[in-house]
Amino acid sequence: MATPAQHAHRGGEESEAPAGELTHSGNGRSAAPPARARKASTLPNPATLAHELRTCVTESDIVQVLYRGLASMFGYDSVSLHVLEREGWYHRLVVDTGVLQDLRRRPVADSYFAHLYKQPHPKTTVMPVVREMRPVRAKGPGAGRVTRLSIWVPIEHQGRVVASAIYQSHKSRRVSPDETAYLDEVHRQLGVLVVNASLNELTRNQARRLEALNHIGRAIASSLDEASILTALHLTLSELLPVDELKMLGLQDDRPDRARMLEVRPDSAPASKQVAMRSVQAAPARTVISTGQALVTYEPESALWVPIKEGGAVRGALGITSKRPYAYEESTAAFLELVADEVTLALRNARSYEAIEDHRRRLELVNSIGRRLASSLDRWSIMRTLREELTALIDFDGFILATITESPEGPVAEGYQYVAGVEEVVPPVALAVTGPSREAYETGNPVLVRNSPWARSFEQSGLERERWTVGHGAAVFVSGPPDDQPHVSRSFVWVPVMSGERTTAMLSLQSYHEEAFNEWHVRLLQDLAA
Repeated sequence: MATPAQHAHRGGEESEAPAGELTHSGNGRSAAPPARARKASTLPNPATLAHELRTCVTESDIVQVLYRGLASMFGYDSVSLHVLEREGWYHRLVVDTGVLQDLRRRPVADSYFAHLYKQPHPKTTVMPVVREMRPVRAKGPGAGRVTRLSIWVPIEHQGRVVASAIYQSHKSRRVSPDETAYLDEVHRQLGVLVVNASLNELTRNQARRLEALNHIGRAIASSLDEASILTALHLTLSELLPVDELKMLGLQDDRPDRARMLEVRPDSAPASKQVAMRSVQAAPARTVISTGQALVTYEPESALWVPIKEGGAVRGALGITSKRPYAYEESTAAFLELVADEVTLALRNARSYEAIEDHRRRLELVNSIGRRLASSLDRWSIMRTLREELTALIDFDGFILATITESPEGPVAEGYQYVAGVEEVVPPVALAVTGPSREAYETGNPVLVRNSPWARSFEQSGLERERWTVGHGAAVFVSGPPDDQPHVSRSFVWVPVMSGERTTAMLSLQSYHEEAFNEWHVRLLQDLAA
């Protein structure tokens, strides 16, 4: 039907977006245009319609029986059933010109009839519309038409209003006392029927949610990595809810200021990226992680985020979005929290499987390299063997094997490196002027730099080829063809090679890309160093 055009009644009765129930939609059949209102002398006994209403099991049954029984009698074009919920919300079912519309859910405060619910003694109220009401989205022949008459009828149960019925017409006319008296009589015993229908719907929804949860659990249980888990989850959730995008943000123990965001959209592969926790993209997830509570956004687009908990601690957030406003509600959030528990279990299993696979791959590589190193007789052959074996498994731009010798000025590193397809000897450099490599040497622990803070400074200050550039807390040696643009590693790993208690060499993987290496690469180099 329609909503008032005046600003005071924004978000009016007929303009709200579809609600986010799991499986709630309706279709009806077109009916003949309603006739004019009958005179009181020709009205049928209201007990007949009341008897038909007592056979209704669902809310949609009730609103359709009301439309069939009253639309032709009084010339109504639309009949709405508004059922109040907790926390200031309501949902509505509408039969508009014979077509049952989708269930929609909105705050009571946004309703054109909100003030009528606040009456000390609610009564049937005729609300003629003096200004034209704007047309709304609807299915069937009633789409685009405007409303000029509304009759609001309260439905009470045990002394309180639990719902209301709204009868609307495209024509403005006078409503007789006999018509309102007839409506009052029909709705007098309707409260208990609405309450029972709501309880029936709640029971059915709980059964649907349990079935849906089991379906989701089965779908993601067989997935062995994060991407396939989220892809399966997006596919199954889209069958139950309006989901345009699925997101998951995971915290990183070693970098509390950064998080990993995975996004899944329809008909596209999952995308993964690093985001700052203070960024706008991470704002909803950041709120959920800090509070441990679900977050629902209703407009202009719908978004729902729930925490991902592991061992009682919040380790991330799971979110779904929809372009439709008011697509999700509190019950959707409760359901998605249960889904998040299933996701947590699936992720734990996937990580365990990944750890086993990583360990197997690492052992295979170490054993293969070990067999080849047994026949290596010099540093060049050692470096070449390491580089060739690592290239077959992982991506990197540079590999360095540096031997450490003592001098009167302190430890000195002499590097054998592979960069841009060229193997070469790097001139000796004192570890005192280096950065991460000195830290690895002094502590005996590996150093992982995911995003170098020195790269941009070195590139902006200018670099000379075939010589060490020292400054900014680090040292850089640039090699490669003269016509190539000099590059500085954006991420790298340094691992000390120990001989007893003394560090005798260093291994390093270098990349011109950020976030190229992780803890798996560190453990791999540690195994090789051992």
